[in-house]
Amino acid sequence: MNEEVSSKNTKKEILDAYEELKQQLQEKKKEIHGTVPQEAPKTRVAEEASGIQPDKIMKDISNLKIGLSQSLDKVEEALIEEHKKLSGVSEAIRLEKENL
Repeated sequence: MNEEVSSKNTKKEILDAYEELKQQLQEKKKEIHGTVPQEAPKTRVAEEASGIQPDKIMKDISNLKIGLSQSLDKVEEALIEEHKKLSGVSEAIRLEKENL
């Protein structure tokens, strides 16, 4: 239906025009998204999970443990350094109190 729809058209003409536009919209969507239906999310997740090897998971966990351990070592060193500074300041305060 190439005619313009107005309030003067019959109900059937308006519904026919609506159905035609609806069909055109669906065709445009198919062009944009392609004719291949989208995979269901569950199927995609299952396929991704099947591609993961247990050895790779263990290696990744091991790398995470190493990284965490290194980070904790750095935090420990920083805490020890700050403790030394605090001890020095505390000693200086104690000496100053004695001099007063």
